[in-house]
Amino acid sequence: MHTPTVDMEKIRDLPWYKYLYTAVPEDRLTTKVFNALQIVSSSLLSFSHGANDTANTVGPLLAVWMTYQTGYAFGAAETRDDSQVLLAFGAVAMIVGFLTLGHRTIKLIAKEITVDMSPISGFAIELGTAFTVLVCVKIGVPISSTHCAVGAVLFVGMTKSTTEGVSFKTFKKICIVWLLCFPVAAVISLLVTMLLVQFV
Repeated sequence: MHTPTVDMEKIRDLPWYKYLYTAVPEDRLTTKVFNALQIVSSSLLSFSHGANDTANTVGPLLAVWMTYQTGYAFGAAETRDDSQVLLAFGAVAMIVGFLTLGHRTIKLIAKEITVDMSPISGFAIELGTAFTVLVCVKIGVPISSTHCAVGAVLFVGMTKSTTEGVSFKTFKKICIVWLLCFPVAAVISLLVTMLLVQFV
């Protein structure tokens, strides 16, 4: 029985193959323009990150504080000066965390998921992540900005470099850690609560 063979050299010469799988070089002017645009997109991403993650981290603390002060977890917190202090505390804590440990996450997202990062892809990733987070903030749904960023990096990397330019092994590890975070956080919170109840 004759087994048909595929001549990859001929396939690579086909126009559709070159269109889909050949990287288009970015000229210097385009790179300079998107270098400048990344200042805007990264600022928007930082704004969305603060709007979402500060609320996620300070929300439980604010609820406890409001209950202690007023007897109600959900009062007019936005009009109280002490609640604004707690929000500022959360923002400062996020800045400290970014300066001390943030480089690890930045390295993972920027270098270990895809090998093809450029000002254009960075702009697309930041804009897509910021837009998604801001929409969820607007409708009042807490999400993870890191999840959004990882998804954006993965698919932008696939668009520019096909599946060969993306480390699915790294992405698989990230997904496993994501799944483990829910039960681990729940168990730790449960144990801490049970311990505190014995003394409070």
